[in-house]
Amino acid sequence: MLIMKSHFLITAALIVSMASCNLANEKAVEYNDKIVELQDGVVQSLLALDESFVDFIPEKMDTAHAEFVRSLSNASTQLKVSGPYKKDSTLFLAASKMFDSYHDLAQNNYVQFIELLKVPDSLFTPEIQAQSFDLKELIDQQRIEGQEVLINAQNAFASNHGFVLD
Repeated sequence: MLIMKSHFLITAALIVSMASCNLANEKAVEYNDKIVELQDGVVQSLLALDESFVDFIPEKMDTAHAEFVRSLSNASTQLKVSGPYKKDSTLFLAASKMFDSYHDLAQNNYVQFIELLKVPDSLFTPEIQAQSFDLKELIDQQRIEGQEVLINAQNAFASNHGFVLD
């Protein structure tokens, strides 16, 4: 009888432990999904900004840039409100770092790039073309670096909290 009670208590403890692990995993997945949602909103506005460069219409570029800045500000605010996940701040810090790097791009490099694209054709020299090309390469490099930091943090977060990213 004592052995049976012990087995019952151990089984009950395992079930409770597994249930709490699954709940913890679900919460971690929800947190990751929230970060992905914020990231997706920013990336969508960034893609719209990139698309605006195709037409060389100043108003369209300015509008897309303003929307990118707005989207980035909203995502940063929502991230700060969410805060880090329990005692694991790695994903929060990586997302913050990516949003900060994008903010820097929006306020500096993108502003310069848009101004170069606004130069009338009659004044658009090979030097300006080279400068705009170099600036766009720098922008793309900084974007990739920011995304890689977040992707690495998401992979580590998923591994630490026992779930697999899709």
